[in-house]
Amino acid sequence: MDPFLHEERAVLARRIRESLLEMVGDHPKGLLMAVAARVNTIYPNVYRVLREMIDEGLIEPMGRTKGRRYFLSTRGEAQLHALRARDRP
Repeated sequence: MDPFLHEERAVLARRIRESLLEMVGDHPKGLLMAVAARVNTIYPNVYRVLREMIDEGLIEPMGRTKGRRYFLSTRGEAQLHALRARDRP
């Protein structure tokens, strides 16, 4: 794989992860489309990262199919707090 392409994908995944952490509280329903619009990518890219974050225990899904909503776990809240602390001047 082209190293530049690999780095570009890593940057996109990081932006998606950060956006998911920041936006999950405001968009428990419709989160994926909101993040896709924010980072200017397609829904499947966001869904793949979301699945990874669920597997890591950062985000908790509730409900099924169209009624599914997403919430930060305690671990996800800690990561969001660290992200915000890093971004402070």
